[in-house]
Amino acid sequence: MSEVTRLEAVLSAYQRMGVNGAAKEFALSDEEKTTLYMALQLQAQQALEAIRSQAERTAQDQLSDAEIETEIRAARNEASHSPDA
Repeated sequence: MSEVTRLEAVLSAYQRMGVNGAAKEFALSDEEKTTLYMALQLQAQQALEAIRSQAERTAQDQLSDAEIETEIRAARNEASHSPDA
């Protein structure tokens, strides 16, 4: 299995069962687990930056607290009714 294919498989396993489950399934070493955590941290940072950029482009970075809560409730409601929920 190539390194890229293995990484994709580990990330897929992570999404299904979390870091510990993926680490167990693939017998990841401590160093590999650390690398996985770092990769996940980078993904989270990229996602956050994308959210911030979109908010700035659409002026949603200027919402009031009440408007933010309304957006959160709507997103949660939408997520709870999605077929993946």
